[in-house]
Amino acid sequence: MYNDIPADEYYKNYGTDDVVYIPDSENPADSAVDIDAAIPETQVRGDISGNGEIDIYDAIEITKYVMKMTDFDNEAMQTADFNGDGTVDLYDAIDIARNLL
Repeated sequence: MYNDIPADEYYKNYGTDDVVYIPDSENPADSAVDIDAAIPETQVRGDISGNGEIDIYDAIEITKYVMKMTDFDNEAMQTADFNGDGTVDLYDAIDIARNLL
């Protein structure tokens, strides 16, 4: 059902990274998710360890998740999506490491 819809219909950028379209309905426009609203106010995006700082240990935990060495619950998944693209992948760990340099 989504094979006929180009990727840019799934993900739209309106000048911020706050809105991501996730293909979970027939009409992708109905699937808008406010990424920042999904992260608890006490949690910092990318701070998987929950220590209030984004550090190399957070990048390591994301890498372990990508390598299927650990699991994340829904809250951790939202927090681990450091670059806000709607997925937790190695790019999130790389972006954290780059920000530490």
